[in-house]
Amino acid sequence: MGPWWLYIMVFIFGYITCRTFYFLRASRVSLSLIVYSQIIYLSCMYKVLQNLINLKTFIGTIRKIDEEVSDVYKQIDEKVDNEIRILKDNSINYLINMHPKFYRESLKFEDWDSSMSFLEENKEEAFNFWEHTHD
Repeated sequence: MGPWWLYIMVFIFGYITCRTFYFLRASRVSLSLIVYSQIIYLSCMYKVLQNLINLKTFIGTIRKIDEEVSDVYKQIDEKVDNEIRILKDNSINYLINMHPKFYRESLKFEDWDSSMSFLEENKEEAFNFWEHTHD
């Protein structure tokens, strides 16, 4: 009986070790991608809300100029406020629900305010994404 069993044991040990490290590396990469996608999604929502707020400011400026149609501007203001509220609530709920249950535990936010804190902590990544500087 030769040392062939030793070769088989070394092969099995190497195979299991390789699979284990590949799995750990792949898990780390996938978690990093999930966090990065959360940052990009939240920064997109933030930009959309910024545009809605700019619209509201613009409408307020026009309202001061033309008092005759101030009721229309008031209605537009109310609709924009309503859309902002809905967008804040629905965007975070959608993002949370899109995560499989296993990954939901890794989320660092649960509502709009905590998501903005998370985005503030990761603002450099979001800024790099929007400025197209991927270092």
